[in-house]
Amino acid sequence: ADPEARLALANLLAVKKDYQGALEHLLEIVRRDRAFQDDIGRKTMLQIFSLLGTDNDLVREYRGKLSTAINR
Repeated sequence: ADPEARLALANLLAVKKDYQGALEHLLEIVRRDRAFQDDIGRKTMLQIFSLLGTDNDLVREYRGKLSTAINR
């Protein structure tokens, strides 16, 4: 439930190239508190999307999940 801890874990997972794990934690930050650290969850997800490229199944999946979380 702690967004600081969740963000730290997401960053660690991203460094270890566990992008799905990182994206899942970042998405949960967006779902729980979009304003947390000036929307850091969404912004960090976008950085990972950029890193992975647009022709990536994980990016397509999590772009959809992010869109749903933002527009609910």
